[in-house]
Amino acid sequence: MTWKKNSAGTDSAEAHYVVGRIHLEGLGVTAADQGLAAAMLALGRLYVQGVGVNRDPVSAYVWLHRAALGDDAEVRRIARPIRDAMESSLTRTQRLQARERLARTPDRNGPDKDTGRRR
Repeated sequence: MTWKKNSAGTDSAEAHYVVGRIHLEGLGVTAADQGLAAAMLALGRLYVQGVGVNRDPVSAYVWLHRAALGDDAEVRRIARPIRDAMESSLTRTQRLQARERLARTPDRNGPDKDTGRRR
């Protein structure tokens, strides 16, 4: 989709609008919670930029980290440097909060613990 590419790497007003609507209507959160890497990337960027939400570096890092581990190569390529930059800007407390949130939440991108297959 065009919005996926635009929202991932440009300042396109249309991309911000579409991603903002997805987030505000709760669709982005649902898609991200279900493991859609593009939705994780979009939410991470929303939290970085404070578009439609309050800026939240911990939430941004958590969503970007999940996107960086996802099964979409393009999303991984885009998410990794943003995640890495976010990590270097987090305080020690924020890094601990992010790690705790990542540990509490199942990894929807990783292998299923019962079958060994990717989810």
